[in-house]
Amino acid sequence: MEKELRLNQLTPEEERVLIHKWTEMPFTGELLEEKREGTFVCKQCDAPLYYSEMKFESGCGRPSFDDAIPGQVHEYVDADGRRVEITCTTCGGHLWHVFRGEKLTEKDTRHCVNSVSMKFVEGKVDMLEHAVHNTADVATFGWGCYRCVEAVMQRLRWVIQVESGFMWWATDDPTYDDVSYDETGHVEVVHIHFDPELITYQTLLNVFFSSHNPTQLNAQGNDKGTQYASVIFTHSPEQASQAQQMIQQLNESDIYTPETVVTQVREASDFWKWPDAHQDYYNNNQWDRYCEFVINPKIKKLRESYADLLKDEEAESSR
Repeated sequence: MEKELRLNQLTPEEERVLIHKWTEMPFTGELLEEKREGTFVCKQCDAPLYYSEMKFESGCGRPSFDDAIPGQVHEYVDADGRRVEITCTTCGGHLWHVFRGEKLTEKDTRHCVNSVSMKFVEGKVDMLEHAVHNTADVATFGWGCYRCVEAVMQRLRWVIQVESGFMWWATDDPTYDDVSYDETGHVEVVHIHFDPELITYQTLLNVFFSSHNPTQLNAQGNDKGTQYASVIFTHSPEQASQAQQMIQQLNESDIYTPETVVTQVREASDFWKWPDAHQDYYNNNQWDRYCEFVINPKIKKLRESYADLLKDEEAESSR
């Protein structure tokens, strides 16, 4: 389910420029002389647009930048076919125009932006954190040891971030060892932050079911215990419906006959994140015997079955 875009209340002047595409008078904007280190963000939706190191003095009377944060500013040709308008990719707010060929900087580009279309925040906005909190949806899956789930999901294109930890409802503030020794009722899971515009929850479900044996109760291979259950924690009624429908379809097919899918579908509860030492395990320990004998075959199967979903470096490895 897409996150609802939250828009800020605009003043009449801001609305004239951002919505109705008026142009502010040159040399009047409050950000023209802004020289502090930080980020220029959209006035309407707070999406990061430009970093301070991209800003330069062009003499045009409006804030000028020789580049934009990748993917944050959209360009398209004006109706008159002569100029290129720029807008905020996130909300469509009008910024003004981009010009090229003026030889003002090494990048030969000038984003000329209405000051009133932006606001300045000190410090460099972390784009990963911004995406996780503003544009990404979340899926939470568990099957066997979290290291397997983490390694598989990290390799998918359009998955923004993967966090490993545990979820259920039992012991408050459990430790890594508590969960590992099956003493709390928690399940090892990963939180998957993904871009729903580019990869669907249904696609993640497909990868989830094809990457483990969902007919094993509280176990995957030699990893045995309730902490290794096959489980889908859902974050919306839509996710719950999709998960339950897929389980029904699998059980009605002959894929696992005579076994049945025992994957549980539960509403998400508190997520407890593993300490940093346990995050990103496969990427940091690929020569570990567990990685070599348990995770590598899953990565191989992923590359064979979902080559079109892999991040560029993974796609290269699969060739």
